[in-house]
Amino acid sequence: MQRTYPKPRPIAIDFFCGAGGMSLGFEQAGFDIALGVDIDGHHVATHDRNFPYGKSLCASIVDLDAKRVRALLDTDRDIDVVVGGPPCQGFSNMGLRDLKDPRNSLIDHYIRLVLELRPKAFVMENVPGLLAGETRKILEAVFRVAKENGYNVTLPVQILDAADFGVPQQRRRLFLFGVREDVASEIAYPAGKCAGQPDRPTVIEAIADLPIVERSERLFRENDTRYLRSPESDYARVARGATIDQSDLSRPRVWDSNFCTGCLRTRHSAKSIELYEATPPGETVPGHKLPRLHPKGICPTLRAGSDSTHGSYTAPRPIHPKYPRCITSREAARLHGFPDWFAFYPLKWHAYRQIGNAVCPPVARAIGYAIRNVFAERTTAVIPTAIALGNAFVLPEDRPRTLRRIPQIRQFPPVVAHLFERAFDRNRKRLRKATFTFDDVRKAIAETGVNLPWVREDTFLGEITRSRRVDEMLAAATQFGYSILPCTGSKVIGRFVPVGTPGTLEEKDALYVRVDAIHEADKLPLRSLNLNGNGWGIIAVLTQRAVQKKLWDSQDCVFGLVDGPKENGQRYGSVYTVSIRRSPRFATELTSVITCKAAALPSKSRIGKIGKQQQSENVTVLVAATRKHVVALRFDNCLTTPREIARGAFELTL
Repeated sequence: MQRTYPKPRPIAIDFFCGAGGMSLGFEQAGFDIALGVDIDGHHVATHDRNFPYGKSLCASIVDLDAKRVRALLDTDRDIDVVVGGPPCQGFSNMGLRDLKDPRNSLIDHYIRLVLELRPKAFVMENVPGLLAGETRKILEAVFRVAKENGYNVTLPVQILDAADFGVPQQRRRLFLFGVREDVASEIAYPAGKCAGQPDRPTVIEAIADLPIVERSERLFRENDTRYLRSPESDYARVARGATIDQSDLSRPRVWDSNFCTGCLRTRHSAKSIELYEATPPGETVPGHKLPRLHPKGICPTLRAGSDSTHGSYTAPRPIHPKYPRCITSREAARLHGFPDWFAFYPLKWHAYRQIGNAVCPPVARAIGYAIRNVFAERTTAVIPTAIALGNAFVLPEDRPRTLRRIPQIRQFPPVVAHLFERAFDRNRKRLRKATFTFDDVRKAIAETGVNLPWVREDTFLGEITRSRRVDEMLAAATQFGYSILPCTGSKVIGRFVPVGTPGTLEEKDALYVRVDAIHEADKLPLRSLNLNGNGWGIIAVLTQRAVQKKLWDSQDCVFGLVDGPKENGQRYGSVYTVSIRRSPRFATELTSVITCKAAALPSKSRIGKIGKQQQSENVTVLVAATRKHVVALRFDNCLTTPREIARGAFELTL
C-alpha cells in the first residue's frame, strides 16, 4: 500500500493546543499545523519543539482576533480547519458542571474566532459532561450560532472512545464537527482506527520495550536513557519508528532513536512501595486512589491534574503492572498514542499534565481523515521534507506572568483582613460577630478591589487551606489569636474562633502543633517573640519556668547559647545549639533548637536530618504559632527515628 499525500497540504490552526495531541493527529492525517496557540508557556515551548515548521504563540484567545491571526500566518490561503479543546473543568463529571465557571466563556471566544476566520471546517473537543444538565445550554448555543453564520454542525454530537481507535486507554471525549455550507452538508464521524494503523495493544504490549528505569539511579536526576530492548508489538515498532504506519502522513522527524526521553523516575516512600507491591494488577491501591495497571488490559483515563492557577495538583498516576512505582511520562505517552520522537517538557509535573490534557493523536488522525474526505483535493506520492528536531524547550519571553503556583497569595489576605475587621472590636479586643457568609466574602472582594475570578462558595475556604502559606493568608486574624473554622449546612461558611480550636484552616502541619489548644496556653511574662535573631530571644523563652516545667519537668534549668543561627532548610527559621543543665546534680548536655513558623513546621524526617547534622540526640522545636503564641516541642532519639516526648503552648502576656 503506497501512501498518498494531499498537494498542497491543507493547513490547520490549533487553539488551546497544549503539547500538541490534536495537532499531531491532524498532521498524521495530512494537514500542516500553521499555528498553535496556548496561554501556558510550557505547553507552547513543547508545541514549538515538536512542530518547528509552524508557528506557536503564547497568548489567551480572549486577546486574539482574525486580523492578528492572519498576520501571524503570513498567507492568503483559505484556512482549512480550526481545531481546539477549550478548558473542560467547568463541565467535567469530576467537577461541578458549573455554568458560572469563567473558563466556560472561552468556548464563546473559540467560536468567535472560528466565525471571524471562516475556515472550511472546525472541530471542538470537550468532556462528555458538556452534554449533561444545565451545561448543555452552552452546547446548544454553539449549534445555533454556527448555523446562523453558515456552518452545518453534525448532529447528534458524538462521544468517541480512544480505545476504539487503537489506543490502549479508555478515554471518552465529546467532539463537535462544523463545516462551511459551501463546502459540504456535514462531516461524518469516524467509526474506528484508520486503515493500516496497528491494532490496539494491551498495556504490556505497548510499554514492554521501554527502559526499565529501576536499573538506573541516574534517572532520578536525568530524563533520557538508551533503549536496551527491541520492540515486539506492531504498536511499539511504530512508536519507535521501526515500522511505517501507512495511515501516518505526518512530516518525517529526524531524531536520535537510540535514546528514550521521558524516563525521569519518581521517588516513592518505603510505605508506598509496599502498598504498590501488595496491590494486584487491575485493582486500586488502598487509600491512594491509584489504579495498578493490568498487563493484559488497557489503561483507564489519564488525567491532567490542575494547572498553576488552580493549585498545581498532580493527577493520580497509574502504577506500573510489573514494578511498584507510578508509570513514567514516556510510558504514559505510549498509552496515549504518542510516538517516541514526540518529547514533553522535561519536568514530570508538566509532562504528565501535558499528556493528560492532550487529545489522543490516533483519534484526532481519524477525525482529520474524515474532514479531508469532504475536501476536493489533489494528491501526490512524494514524501514531505523531513524535519530535524532539537533538544531545547524555549519558554516564550512574552508569556503571561500571571500564572503562579498559588495565585491567590496576594488576593486572599486583604479579603480575610476585611472580614476580620468587620468581626473584631479592636478597642474591646473581642469579636462583635464571629460568623460570615459568602455574601460577606463577595462584599469584601468588591470593597478591597482584589482579583479573585474563580472564587466560589464551596471553594473559598478550601483555596486557603490548600495554600502552602496559609499563615500569610490568615495573618490579620492570627495576630490577635483567631483563626477560621469552616461551617456547613447553612448560609454561614466560616466562623472566627480562637487559634487552637480543632478543625481550623491551618490545621494541616506535619507535626500537628494544633494538638495543644493555644487559647488555653500557659502565660509567659514576655513582651515579644524574637526567635530568629542572635539566639538570645530563644534563651529568653527557654528560661521561663513554665516552659522548663512542660519540656524538662524542672524549673531550675540553666541554658547557654553555644552556636547559631544556621539555616534549617525551611521557609522560615534557623537552627541553634544550646547547652542545658537541668540542676546541679545533672551533667551539662547539648540540644539543637529549631525555630520556625507554623506554616513552615519541619517534618519528623527533617528533624532527624538536623539531629544527625548537629550530632544531637535531642532536638527542641520552637514554633511561632501567632505573634503572641509559641508552641514548644521536645524530641529525643533524633539520631535514628525522632520521637516527641513533650510539648507545651504558651501566650505572651506583657
